[in-house]
Amino acid sequence: MTGCAHQKGVDLCARVDYADPWGQSRTTALGATRIRHIFMPLCLINGIAGSVFPLMGWFNQRKHKGWRIVFFVSLAFTAVGPLATLAYLNGVEKMHAFAAPIAPSILSYIVGLAFYATHVSERYITGYKFSRWLENVGLTSHTVWHMFIVLAISQHEFAISHMRGGIAC
Repeated sequence: MTGCAHQKGVDLCARVDYADPWGQSRTTALGATRIRHIFMPLCLINGIAGSVFPLMGWFNQRKHKGWRIVFFVSLAFTAVGPLATLAYLNGVEKMHAFAAPIAPSILSYIVGLAFYATHVSERYITGYKFSRWLENVGLTSHTVWHMFIVLAISQHEFAISHMRGGIAC
């Protein structure tokens, strides 16, 4: 929608774009009841924030890009809670073996975020003619970020299929 002449349409698509990662994420209830009662409200708060923030006008403003990055990285760090719980209940080795399939997905998210945060494509290709070509073929940093996010989601789905068995006792 970058080339769209209708500003309200661009704003709406950007807001939906930010809300999308929350819609694609999943939470699971942990087996340890006490820990679950601590972690699940955090998931609820993140879910509400991930659904509401993108609809707020300030969230999409260029000057708040840093806050968007911090917000989405903080969503990713909510995975530390369940992993720490798994390590506490089953040991670090079993937790690591269980979570290892997710590593490629995390790497893809990080690489995509690096493109989004630094505008690497636009930074090194400065000539007008070449930068227009870059935009036309879909290699701007924002588009590359989306490509890595789609890759990460598919890797995440693959990893989840391998993690379904849980941790053997």
